[in-house]
Amino acid sequence: MRQDEIDKLVEEGIFHGKALDGYLIETHISWVILSDGYAFKVKKPIQTSFLDYSSLKERKRNVEKEIKLNSRYSDIYLSLCPIYFHDGKWYLEEQKGQLIDYAVKMIRIDESRKMDFLLMQDKLKTNDITQLAARIAQFHQTTKVVKPSFDLAKAKVTFNDIEQLIPNTLISEKEIYDFSDWSDEFLQQHAIDIRERINKGFFRDVHGDLHLGNIFIDHEPIIFDCIEYNDEFRMIDLLYEIAFVCMDLESAGREDLSRCFLEEYRRHIPIINEASDQSLFVYYKCLRANIRAKVHGLRAKQTLPKSLIVREEDMLLKYWNLMRHYRAQISF
Repeated sequence: MRQDEIDKLVEEGIFHGKALDGYLIETHISWVILSDGYAFKVKKPIQTSFLDYSSLKERKRNVEKEIKLNSRYSDIYLSLCPIYFHDGKWYLEEQKGQLIDYAVKMIRIDESRKMDFLLMQDKLKTNDITQLAARIAQFHQTTKVVKPSFDLAKAKVTFNDIEQLIPNTLISEKEIYDFSDWSDEFLQQHAIDIRERINKGFFRDVHGDLHLGNIFIDHEPIIFDCIEYNDEFRMIDLLYEIAFVCMDLESAGREDLSRCFLEEYRRHIPIINEASDQSLFVYYKCLRANIRAKVHGLRAKQTLPKSLIVREEDMLLKYWNLMRHYRAQISF
């Protein structure tokens, strides 16, 4: 679908004989229509280095895959929802006219129950965190163990992609390159440890994008929106998976909740047993902060209103300082 078609669907779409009456949320790869009781996620017709939504066939395949993968731990994913156009009108699930596209049909959860919003409002409770840790550990215990080959050169590139920020008025070119050199040396020294973790079964087919914006707290934790478009991004070390949750909490100054999460998770899965495991966990948190810093830094370079540029620059500095904090915790 095109942007103009999505806009028409939101404004005039018909779902089960009634007006859809929804509103649109947009990400860089999808449109999400929020209506009364349901959410419909439509993939943008794009192709990048890491995903292919360019054809209707590929979008359907990825919709089906997203539902299957997320249903491993969530019951809000309902079905594939076809989108039709007939006689100037748009229809969801009702077979009329020409098939245009597909959506993921989900139960809609109140947006105010997302964990990132609750954290910002200082409404997260210790019990929420322990329940979440237990829920994630339960999922991790049951998901597939994978044995990927560890590519040291590729791992270095993942961190060093931060060099896209050059030139930058807030972070010096020297410090950016210095961080890349530090990461290269760390990975070089810990390559054997990473391969050992693969052999011990710590790499599994998990969520891949487990930040607080992808979790609801609604009586119990509800996890959603895992990575379906690239298996490699999802088949990772359990340490790297939970590092995102802990980094998000620590970026908000809630080290207490981060410790609580890790302690509860480790009660279920003894994930840190050696000093090298602890170093890897801190590195993975640094890598998660690295990616956040890069995203905000690149946005700040776009043509935006001055107020938005300032906000993005503030976020860049926030995550860069967090990277510095994590780096200071690692000695090798």
